Amino acid sequence: TSEDEVTSEDEVTSEDEVTSGLLAPPPRIHEADATSQSTNWVANASAWLRRRPDSVGVAAVVSNLPFGRNVSVGGKGGGGKWCTADADAYVPLLTALLPVAPRHAFVSGTPIAETMRACGYENVCEVPVCRFGRIFLAVAMGADSQWPRGPLRPAVNFTTEQATGAKATREYVRNPDPEWVEAMGGSVAMGGSRRSAKPPLRIAIDTRYDQDSQRAVRSVAKQLAECIGVKRRASKNPMTGSEEEPGDAPTPVDVDLTFAGWRGVVAAHAADHFNADRWSEVRKDPRDVEDIFMRGGDGSDDDGEDGVDGKDPEGGAPAKVVYLSPDAEEVLEDVEPGVVYVIGGIVDLAARGVAWSLPKANALGACARRLPVREHLPLVTNQILNIDTAMKVLCERYSGKEWGDALRAALPRRQQGERPARFNRPRTAGDGDGDGDADA
Repeated sequence: TSEDEVTSEDEVTSEDEVTSGLLAPPPRIHEADATSQSTNWVANASAWLRRRPDSVGVAAVVSNLPFGRNVSVGGKGGGGKWCTADADAYVPLLTALLPVAPRHAFVSGTPIAETMRACGYENVCEVPVCRFGRIFLAVAMGADSQWPRGPLRPAVNFTTEQATGAKATREYVRNPDPEWVEAMGGSVAMGGSRRSAKPPLRIAIDTRYDQDSQRAVRSVAKQLAECIGVKRRASKNPMTGSEEEPGDAPTPVDVDLTFAGWRGVVAAHAADHFNADRWSEVRKDPRDVEDIFMRGGDGSDDDGEDGVDGKDPEGGAPAKVVYLSPDAEEVLEDVEPGVVYVIGGIVDLAARGVAWSLPKANALGACARRLPVREHLPLVTNQILNIDTAMKVLCERYSGKEWGDALRAALPRRQQGERPARFNRPRTAGDGDGDGDADA
């Protein structure tokens, strides 16, 4: 342990000097072993307050307990990135801090409420702070004689059990905002995503295409990772770049995203190189599109102009399915709620210009539509868009923009008006561009 920071009268500054320009005095640092019986927090406080020890007390202990990653807790060594100290490892620290103050608040990497009660803490409550189950807050208000109202009962969105379950599966708790958050304006008031007034936009990426090279596999996996970013940005803020009147301002978009056919080389590459196992914002389903959404798996029950009846992946009401393809004859008129829009996860670097998504849509009996790129951006020479770009176009349109504004906001500037120089060079069967384009 180190000696007290204040050791002589010359080192003690007046209260006016300490608080100059501040609302409260700056914190005093005292380094000591919290588990040692020789550590006397009251004596340390009385020294820098220049008061008798019997007139000084500690009101509360607030501690960010070591999470057990790269530090030792209770004599145990840190376990690394995915390891946290268990509740028993905190016992020496909890036991030593109990008599220091009547009230305690601890932030930990694992639930410790039961362990605190076993150590003698009273009126303990605990809440999860992280949807991934990595952070918990436990508060002990002390004995009933000091706090007769019992444990605190905070309003929470999810329980400790749900958080620990999410941590065990490396997922996150998906509970909606509680009523008290909605009353404050939704989760955006708490620093989270803005809630859209529309139903979620349903988008599925068909990842079951055969890629022609390892380069194409990486390009698809990279664009799928970009789709996660598109989903996050769409839900947090209104899509940007619109020229509508203020009364028709675009709104945030909640996206219900599914990666269909999630198996094979693309899924494996995404897991190995893009941390796909932790993509919690998307439903990764190993089944093919027809097995997830289309009744009977063959898309034969077509009773709508813009799509075919499909079965909700969670067993709900039927939904229309529209398969986007740049080679489709009919244009997509609008982006509507209740429709599942399927984007083909394909980059044909070696054989650009070959139709891939249209034959697949026809084989499924699905309705094929193309985005109205040539109608609204006639200078665009390449109608094939990246996977994430096609998804962003749908989000922009669903937010309330006109097609022209949606396309201009989503497409890269290089693709909107100027033909890339690489397209003017002679091409061979093995040529390709940097990232590739999605057949969507």
